[in-house]
Amino acid sequence: MAPAREPHPPLTPLPSPKTKGDDMAPAMNQKLRILVLKHLSMKPRAGYGLIKDINECTGWKPSYGSMYPLLEHLKEEGLVEVEEKGNKKVYHLTDKGKEEVHNFHKMHADMLMQMRDKMKLMTHMLGFTDERHDELMDLFFSAAQKGEMPFKEVMKSTTEMKMVFWELYKQGTIKKHAKDINKIMNEATAKIKKLAVKKQ
Repeated sequence: MAPAREPHPPLTPLPSPKTKGDDMAPAMNQKLRILVLKHLSMKPRAGYGLIKDINECTGWKPSYGSMYPLLEHLKEEGLVEVEEKGNKKVYHLTDKGKEEVHNFHKMHADMLMQMRDKMKLMTHMLGFTDERHDELMDLFFSAAQKGEMPFKEVMKSTTEMKMVFWELYKQGTIKKHAKDINKIMNEATAKIKKLAVKKQ
């Protein structure tokens, strides 16, 4: 049996030593902790249900080896309780867990407002109007508040494209290929725009 872990402050990564299967990096551990608490604030769920819901919401599928040690840890902290229903365990938030979710939402809202101000300056530098900036920010923060991951269905493709750009930057060949790159990007953008028009 793994040794009991000491409780840690709210919204901080889980401490070591790790339980078996708990091999996530601190940032991912923290991400999963927040997502689990948020989903449990909506309704009680079993471990499998949490994995499924998080995958549908974010496009990221936590492993069983990361989910169940975390749930046990949250139980030790007094943030969740477990109810046996047949052959499965259903987890729900305690009052302490609900309070932590409330505190996180408040902190998250403050952080998003600060981020919004900083991003406004960046979008102005890129030539966006105030109206266009506000439209994009409303979409972005609406998704963030709901815990959704925009573009998760095409995240792999866009990430691979960005990695190619970084490789060209590292090679110092962006300027050399700028004309061809812009032509390809403009053609791709035009085709994607047609998909948006078709949906309307």
